[in-house]
Amino acid sequence: MDEEKQVIAMCLAGDNEAFAILVNRYEAHVKALAWNITGSGEDAGEISQDAFLQAFKNLRLFDQSKPFKNWILGITIKRSLDKIRKQKTFLNFFKRYSQEVPTAKEEIRPIEESPIFHPLLKRLNERERTALSLQINENFTAKEISQLLNCSENSVRVTLFNAKKKLKKGLPMAGKTNREQSNPANPGKTHKTDEVVP
Repeated sequence: MDEEKQVIAMCLAGDNEAFAILVNRYEAHVKALAWNITGSGEDAGEISQDAFLQAFKNLRLFDQSKPFKNWILGITIKRSLDKIRKQKTFLNFFKRYSQEVPTAKEEIRPIEESPIFHPLLKRLNERERTALSLQINENFTAKEISQLLNCSENSVRVTLFNAKKKLKKGLPMAGKTNREQSNPANPGKTHKTDEVVP
């Protein structure tokens, strides 16, 4: 962490090349998070560039008492969600346009069939994909995730619980065993998963 602060100090002193050290260190994390949120490798690459560019331009605003990794991932989340919102707006516009103009030749696919959604992750909403990615890929705690998503820890736990439940339903062997799971909203309450009949 001290080394990282030194690198940031070099950047603030005008050494632009020093920022490449931070890019090399966290680029894979940023791309993975962006890909998991958008479901698109192409978008992830674009978001990664935008996130680091924004971080570089606003480095003087960075609170050095906190990890740079958390800051850059927070920027990545916002850029990723902005990308999805813009794509949905674009698709919705042309869906309305195609309905108003019968002669339109190009078929507009529904949002659910858009390439921004991964076949499995499309079961989750943006918030669920973001929280799950931070927990699995970055080993972030519920508290750390809540700070990035600006919500309570309990809200994060419920979000993660719902995300895993949705994903489990999409797995071929989901529910094969009759195990008990705890409900994050009611820690003392448990329920059994439905047993799959061959």
